[in-house]
Amino acid sequence: MLAESVVYNLKGDNEGIGAACASYYTEQRLKPVDAVYVYEGDTSSLTTLRDEGFTKYLTGELEYDGKTIADDAKWSEDDLKSITYSGAMNWSRSDTKTAYESLLGDASNADIKWFYAEDDELAMGILEALQGGGIDDATKEKFLGNAPYLTGCGGLDELYAVLRGESFTDIADQFGGIVSVTYSPAMIQTAIQDMVDYLDGKDVEQDHVIACEIVNKDNVKDYPSF
Repeated sequence: MLAESVVYNLKGDNEGIGAACASYYTEQRLKPVDAVYVYEGDTSSLTTLRDEGFTKYLTGELEYDGKTIADDAKWSEDDLKSITYSGAMNWSRSDTKTAYESLLGDASNADIKWFYAEDDELAMGILEALQGGGIDDATKEKFLGNAPYLTGCGGLDELYAVLRGESFTDIADQFGGIVSVTYSPAMIQTAIQDMVDYLDGKDVEQDHVIACEIVNKDNVKDYPSF
């Protein structure tokens, strides 16, 4: 609970980031038997929320965009054991690149199709690893031949450039899908309007959580990046 002295708190929905990614993967036919690999940022509550949002959507405890997972697609607690967590990547592209190269050092891991990177920097680390020479060519070919999926989050322009088809095209074109999750572009306007309303003596929501939206190759032009 916020302290009574706090007038207003605007924040992004970190559980919603996980839920959005899980929702997207479910739409792309992710099934409970499938292996999922999660690249985590650190050991903070932010990472915990992004982890929990992903699994809570799969088990039906959390919705995304007003919808919950279909009953016949829900994951059990046993099903969640097919999700592997990287541990702290320290929000580092280079650490993720190194970790991903190590993961695919075992060619059997090329069968993993679903990668949830909890930040766009981490997603870029995976793409850079695939573009570089640190992974055996045969393993790389096997991985990309499965039309894998990758989700990031955060609004990083370098990843948006991938979605726009401006970079990493030789790699990205072989993915089944790459998306990034971000907070609504109206977040700043919402903050301004809430403060104007407060100064005008109107009631405002003290703890205002901004919902997440999925950015893909079709709508990336509508979203600001940094």
